[in-house]
Amino acid sequence: MLYNNPFDSAGFQIQICCLIISPAFVSAGIYLTLKHAVISFGESWSRFRPAMYTYIFIAGDLVSLVLQGVGGGIAATTDPGELQDIGITISFTDCRCRFPGSYLVDFWLSLHGVCSSHLPLPWPGETRSQRIAL
Repeated sequence: MLYNNPFDSAGFQIQICCLIISPAFVSAGIYLTLKHAVISFGESWSRFRPAMYTYIFIAGDLVSLVLQGVGGGIAATTDPGELQDIGITISFTDCRCRFPGSYLVDFWLSLHGVCSSHLPLPWPGETRSQRIAL
């Protein structure tokens, strides 16, 4: 389609949609692999049950796709100006919030003892604080 006419609007829109949606499927495969790695190495080392990784991360991907779609739709359908900048800001919000948000959730879980209470103690005489420090 773009080979015959590189300025074709429909071909450009199909290409952009594929570029935005395709990483979600790759990351879903990574989340399923993470689930199986947790099962293989031991569920006692994990903060969540293995099935929860898939649900949590895929829900986050869906929210990101919706934010990108809403922001891209606003930016593409408005005249250049302030509303177009708002659309661009909305579409990039998921990138700015996802990674710091995951670190804040991880910090909150470790602060409230969600992860430390079920860690096994592999060596006799070792305390939980020594295991968490490792």
